[in-house]
Amino acid sequence: MSNDYQREGSLPMRVNDQDANRLQSDALIDPSRIVFVGQRRDRSSVSVDVVVDGARRALPLRLEIRNHSPTGFEWGYPGSGPAQLALAICAEMIGPDGAERVYQQVKEKLLVPIAANDWTLCGNDVFAAIVAASTAGDRDRQALKERATGRQAKE
Repeated sequence: MSNDYQREGSLPMRVNDQDANRLQSDALIDPSRIVFVGQRRDRSSVSVDVVVDGARRALPLRLEIRNHSPTGFEWGYPGSGPAQLALAICAEMIGPDGAERVYQQVKEKLLVPIAANDWTLCGNDVFAAIVAASTAGDRDRQALKERATGRQAKE
């Protein structure tokens, strides 16, 4: 059985239950209880809030994890501002260690395509992107391991 999560204007991401359950234990909060809200008033005024169970607060930059963009968050292109935003969103969902492994893929999937000044991402969409990035990373690591093992066996 699969869980389907879909963000408006994007293709559905399919996440199998085993992958979702593996990461759910790492999640700091139930994804259905969280929403991220971005607003751009002009070129120099950008804010991103996190809303948990109706309580709204500013999303911290999380520069202590990695400093991509000390001037703040951005979205809509593959740069340092969107990278900082993806890192902060992922850290909010799964903590700093997990966030560092997946935030670049989450940036590409969720934040680069946003063209609007105002947007909302629900936690389920973010969690689905995190699971997909984590699963892809696991497959990549396994393929590298298999290639390395195969080369050693041939030598």
